[in-house]
Amino acid sequence: MAASPAYRAHPERLETRYPSELYLPVFPRSVRDRPVAHLVDASLGGLRLLSSSRASIGQRLELDVMVSTSTPALVYPITAGVRWCMPATNPSLFEIGAQYLAVSPADAASLLAHIRSYSCWT
Repeated sequence: MAASPAYRAHPERLETRYPSELYLPVFPRSVRDRPVAHLVDASLGGLRLLSSSRASIGQRLELDVMVSTSTPALVYPITAGVRWCMPATNPSLFEIGAQYLAVSPADAASLLAHIRSYSCWT
């Protein structure tokens, strides 16, 4: 079996994360003028974002993740809580780990299906 970049970086993580090769844009809820982050990877339990803004642990994020590879574009409304935030390799950016607080199971599964369908690893 070929190695996959899907991973569980921490033993307490229950869900496997899948990298997004699309770096999907993430917008504040219902505001689509400029993304506030891009999706790095996701699981059925949460997501990792890359943003130019630092987030506070425990901060509640009201987000819309846009999949523009579909016509019309699909928008997934997600409410998540920040679990961690750290500087990215690029010092002007931050990686943010967030756990889903409110997202329908169907939306979480559909978002993962889109990510996996564009991955060369699955």
